[in-house]
Amino acid sequence: MSQTFETPHVAAVAPSASELEHTLTQFFLHLDRSSYAALLALTHARFRWHRQGKILDGHTDVLAALNERPSTQRVVHVITNAVVEDATPASITLGAYMTAYRSGDGPPPDGPATIAGPLRLSRVTTRFEAQNKAHNKAQSETPNEASTDTCSCASGWLITEQILTPLFSFGAQ
Repeated sequence: MSQTFETPHVAAVAPSASELEHTLTQFFLHLDRSSYAALLALTHARFRWHRQGKILDGHTDVLAALNERPSTQRVVHVITNAVVEDATPASITLGAYMTAYRSGDGPPPDGPATIAGPLRLSRVTTRFEAQNKAHNKAQSETPNEASTDTCSCASGWLITEQILTPLFSFGAQ
C-alpha cells in the first residue's frame, strides 16, 4: 500500500515494493540491452554506483564505465527476493538478489548461448529518493543526458545509490 510523505520541496507518494522492484528490474534490463540513456533516466544526477570493486560518482562516471563494456558480450541480470529494508519520508532502501549470466566475447551465436551456469550471485542494495524532477533535470551533468521527464521510475523516486556485493561465483566463464 502506498503512503504519502511530505518532504522539503517534494510531496511524494511512497511507491510500493513491487513498483521499486519494477524500477530495479528496468535498470538491469537497460544494462543488459546497452540502453544506457534509459538506465541513467532511472537515476539521480548524483547517482553513486558501487560496481565491480569501483565507486562510480554521477552520470559521467557511470557512462564512462558502461562504454567500456565489450559490445559482443551477452549478459543477463535476474532480480529476485526484493524487499524494502528501510523507509523514511525522503528515501527507501530496497534489498534484492541478482544472478548474472554471461556468455563470452565474440560474435553472438544464432539462437540461445550455451553457458556452464550463472556467473555470480550478488546482493543488491538500492536507495531510492523522492525527487523534484525539475530540480534533478537542472542538476544533470551534461546537456545530452537522458531527461527524467520520461522517467518510468517508481512514482518519481529515483535511484541515488546502488551497492553490488558479490556473494557467490560459479566457476570460470
